[in-house]
Amino acid sequence: MVDVLPHPPGSDLAPRKQKGPTLSNDNPALRKWWHPVGTVEEIGDGPARVMLFGEPWVVVRLGGELTAFVDRCPHRFAPLSRGKIVDDVLECGYHGWRYNAAGRCTLIPALGEAGPVPAGAKVERAFGVTERYGLIWLAIQAPVADILEVPEWDDPSLLKGMLQPQRCPITAGWMIDNFLDFAHFPFLHAKTIGASEGAEVDEYRVTREGWSFGLTYTGSFQNLWDPGVEEGIRPLVQQRTMTYRYRAPFTLLVRYDFHDTDQVLVALNTIQPEAEHQSRLYLTLLDSNVEGGEEGMKEALAFEQAVIDEDLGMQAVYDAKEMPLDLHDEFHTRADRITVELRRVLWDLVQSAS
Repeated sequence: MVDVLPHPPGSDLAPRKQKGPTLSNDNPALRKWWHPVGTVEEIGDGPARVMLFGEPWVVVRLGGELTAFVDRCPHRFAPLSRGKIVDDVLECGYHGWRYNAAGRCTLIPALGEAGPVPAGAKVERAFGVTERYGLIWLAIQAPVADILEVPEWDDPSLLKGMLQPQRCPITAGWMIDNFLDFAHFPFLHAKTIGASEGAEVDEYRVTREGWSFGLTYTGSFQNLWDPGVEEGIRPLVQQRTMTYRYRAPFTLLVRYDFHDTDQVLVALNTIQPEAEHQSRLYLTLLDSNVEGGEEGMKEALAFEQAVIDEDLGMQAVYDAKEMPLDLHDEFHTRADRITVELRRVLWDLVQSAS
């Protein structure tokens, strides 16, 4: 584990130069990583069509195991997601060709039960599909690293709630950059969690280990959902410690420890690079201080949705759809250590596949 700096020593603002490389949602390097492609409820047993890097895939449970194929029957290119599961195989809805969990065709009805099935009649299969944290994850090729661990997931004192997945016309790099950046809170989130007292970002350090990095930061925020504020027993502007844990390419876990209320809130953010300029956000909350059980969690999620609406409202109007990876293409200050390290990790990710 090493401490990292925002950019090479010199001026606090990196010099400008000609535009360098950017990260797009269809970069080939991203194929060697786990990506969320839907919630467990959305996918079910399938067949369910999902998009990754602008490519359609069909996720299905065959023989009790999740698997994923390119969503195109090799016969006449009909989407296999329009088919159905029959006797633990996937039947194409167009001509009834059947495929087993390995992607091999086992039956061509037009040739009869005893008809020979050509050896080449098969469909491309993804390396793996798994279920974790209420999501279905897909890796097209053997993944470089595992999915980020969430230590708090099985803590019985934390109530779970998931926002409805949301799309934004921007690349996943920019989207995860937003959730790592806490310097924008007092401005973009002035109506929700921002506080002018937290505008100045104190010195902090980022530590990196392989494809992950993290930091801990304590600062001021507006606790608008604390009933103690309305009752006059606690101030509106309170203190919290944020612990960030990031795993390439697009997963972030943030733990908030609220000092005034003793609340613990954990937010799992992960992003699906659906198409060239479209990404899908999945956000789950684990909260220790939800009064009223499920109804209370709905209120907490509604407040979180208001915060996310502010984030996505800004990102939806970006002209620069792809995130630059060259540190000289943007201005950086010491307050940007965490998002600069994101660019370094993603640059290393791209270079590792070249």
